[in-house]
Amino acid sequence: MQCPLVLHGSSGISFADLQKAIDLGIRKFNINTEVSTTGVKALREYLAQSPYEQNPNLRLETVLKYARSQMSCKIAEFMQIFANKEKIK
Repeated sequence: MQCPLVLHGSSGISFADLQKAIDLGIRKFNINTEVSTTGVKALREYLAQSPYEQNPNLRLETVLKYARSQMSCKIAEFMQIFANKEKIK
């Protein structure tokens, strides 16, 4: 294809459908919502597991480190799909 296609709003689409989109010529995927949602969910989980009463000296950088870790894992999932789409079942 001469003109690469972009899939806007690809967050929430199944991995199988992303694979099909690649087969149909999509070359750019916007996944920020999925990554951002993963980060917010991680923040909520971390704070729920470490309430203020248990850890009044909790550092913001500690919570953000956990969220970044979870976001990185989500990005890695997408990278696997895009790099090895033939391996997706």
